[in-house]
Amino acid sequence: MSRRTIRLKEHAPSSSGEWLAAPEYLALTDGSIGPGPYPWATDEHGFLLGGAAHDPGRRTVYCLGDSFVESSFSAPEERFVARASRLVDANLVNAGYSGTTTLQLAIALLAKIAGVARRGDVVVAFAPKSDVSALLTPGGYWTGNRTYTPIQPGAECARPVSRDDERALLECVAAFARGVGLDLVIATSAHRSCDFSTEGWIRDVYRRDRERFERFERMKAQIDDVARETAADLGVPCFDLHRELGGDPALFYDQLHFNAAGQRRGAEALARFLERHLAGGRAADATASASPSGSIDPDAAVGAAAAAPQPSPLSAPTTGTPA
Repeated sequence: MSRRTIRLKEHAPSSSGEWLAAPEYLALTDGSIGPGPYPWATDEHGFLLGGAAHDPGRRTVYCLGDSFVESSFSAPEERFVARASRLVDANLVNAGYSGTTTLQLAIALLAKIAGVARRGDVVVAFAPKSDVSALLTPGGYWTGNRTYTPIQPGAECARPVSRDDERALLECVAAFARGVGLDLVIATSAHRSCDFSTEGWIRDVYRRDRERFERFERMKAQIDDVARETAADLGVPCFDLHRELGGDPALFYDQLHFNAAGQRRGAEALARFLERHLAGGRAADATASASPSGSIDPDAAVGAAAAAPQPSPLSAPTTGTPA
């Protein structure tokens, strides 16, 4: 019998390359992105570079999540984490990886982030919408599905899927972060409000199956609700990015990923939140997400560097790193 391992979802350290959005992938978008190429590079820990130099004298903010955080199909310095890093007095790290679930996020925190972070650093855990696809497979987070399995090679799991699983995993993340001295923020991943009746591309994604589309929409909302409720119950700050941006279709190229306009707005929102949070607004953050106040110009500074891959759960395959 072959040896099994727990999977750590990460990009190869100190590596680089480029990603292309395949024609089949682009066919399931609204047309607001192109095929690329989109260059990418990683640091010695496998985190995606975005052009900002790391300052050891500042706190570091680790942004964890799935392809929403990874933001592959945009220029390296334009991804929202990279943009926000030029606007706040902290190092921002893009630790996103395509297809990451909440269980895989927890594994990354326990097995990797805790080993490179310093006490007092911030972890922003963006509740992954990849959870939806995982939870639609037998076993849920413990599925044997090649993309979402936490163990390789994967094995089928008969465990019933429960709404409580996401909460249990977030509670585990919160307890661990507190125990090792990391400052946890639970965040929602923004997603697009789609109109199945008028948007042809979204009908193509679901092969004109409205019931399947509506189920996916309900489950996306559930992922966000559990994240908000768990943060409130634990007294953990919540960065409610989805609620702040309101699902504005102009900010997304498909259901789950920012286009260029979304990268700008996401960066502004993240920077506003972190400015308050890093200044000590922890109590207020626990009960409210960032609210627009003033304007920030994410183009005020110039960066250079990298990008990565992001097949959404229901998108056609793309070239690049496997989910």
